[in-house]
Formats: sequence, structure tokens, C-alpha cells
Amino acid sequence: MRIFGRIEGCEDLVALSEIAIQVEPGVLKDIAAFFSQCAQEMEVESSWEHEHFSDSEFGNDSFPEIIIARLTGPS
Repeated sequence: MRIFGRIEGCEDLVALSEIAIQVEPGVLKDIAAFFSQCAQEMEVESSWEHEHFSDSEFGNDSFPEIIIARLTGPS
């Protein structure tokens, strides 16, 4: 697993060693369901590349974007 992020106002991705998510229980359940759905799709679709939380049935444009991507190369 690798974690990347962006600083507000900056387009560059930076590698992160830790993340903190401040969230309400209902939103956390939506994020967990989104992660689970992505894992299931990865297992059955070899061409699956990535999914945006905001584009999913669980997403909301008012949240920071979460993008799940298939790991390629060494972790």
C-alpha cells in the first residue's frame, strides 16, 4: 500500500506516511462501504484501475476527494 495526498492549493502529489480522517460515524460507514466495493471490483475486473469516492453511490461533493487505485509495481 502507498498513500499519496495533495496540499490544498497545490497540484503536486506527495507521499504520506500517515493520514488522519476526522469523520462522523455515518460518513465513516459510507467510506468503508466504498472501500469494500472497490476491493470487490478489483477482484473481478482485471482492467479496474481506480474509483473516485465523489463519483460513487456513497460520495458527496462536499467531502475531500478519496481515490482508490489498483497497486501497480512494488509496494
